[in-house]
Amino acid sequence: MRYLVTGGSGFIGRQVVKMLAREGDQIVVYDIKPDKDRLAGLLGDRDSSKLTAITGDITELDPLVKVCTDHGIENIIHTAAILDSLNPAVTVRVNCDGAVNVLEAGRMTGVKRVVMSSSVAVFGGHDKYREEFIPNDAPHFPGSLYGATKSFNERCVDYYFRTYSLDAIAVRFTHVYGTGRSSGIGTKFDEELFIKPAIGKPGKVPYSESIHNWIYVEDAARSLVLASKALKTESRCFTAGSDIHSVAEVADYVRTLIPDADITLLPGKFQLAYKFDYSPIQNELGFKPNFTIENGVKDFIDQIINENG
Repeated sequence: MRYLVTGGSGFIGRQVVKMLAREGDQIVVYDIKPDKDRLAGLLGDRDSSKLTAITGDITELDPLVKVCTDHGIENIIHTAAILDSLNPAVTVRVNCDGAVNVLEAGRMTGVKRVVMSSSVAVFGGHDKYREEFIPNDAPHFPGSLYGATKSFNERCVDYYFRTYSLDAIAVRFTHVYGTGRSSGIGTKFDEELFIKPAIGKPGKVPYSESIHNWIYVEDAARSLVLASKALKTESRCFTAGSDIHSVAEVADYVRTLIPDADITLLPGKFQLAYKFDYSPIQNELGFKPNFTIENGVKDFIDQIINENG
């Protein structure tokens, strides 16, 4: 299968590329700043031959269509996005215009499926819902610009499916953690809660009174790959999550792995919804997390220690 992975040099995109290469697929990474050396190092000599990296901007439709046509792209996995809202106009242009361009390119070139990464930020907080576990098809009440752009993307996925019969799917993630994150609030958690303790520096963890649904980056990537290879689905959008823990509980576990870790928990809450119904993604895509919070954190910290000698 020939894949286009937008944002393939990014946090989740890199793991998607690695998994696809291992399964024997050919991959074109389409990225504003493709990190060819890091991707090659991630894949190794054997799998690097399956990879083509192209510099491109998803806010421009024509080059995106050309890449799909020139490379005979059959499936698209769209992970490119801006997670913060420091420049609202740019965030909307990349997250909304970019997503529509990806869907339009898929429609114009006849790809088999488009899979988009989304976020539980579309739901906002639990206070808007009566159910303890938010249904997969629950209404959206995003409390952030990022969440609003992802809600728009999910509506576009449904629109392109109903209007053009484009087989498009979105997978929304809970709090993703793991190596390689460089933007969004999760970056601060990863740096202060995992990275600094692993390299012997003091960490000051924000929003320590929060409870999160933690999903390891490899599981998040695997859900996208499964979505790209699944048979036809009834649902257009799915929620993928894993273990529910407070920030303080995760900090305690980090201390069991690094007994001398200097971790200060700062007060405050960053409270997105964290309880969800996973039956659609389990039943339709066959997805269940491979990593518990313990396995994921240990793997993450081991990678940090190895990378820093």
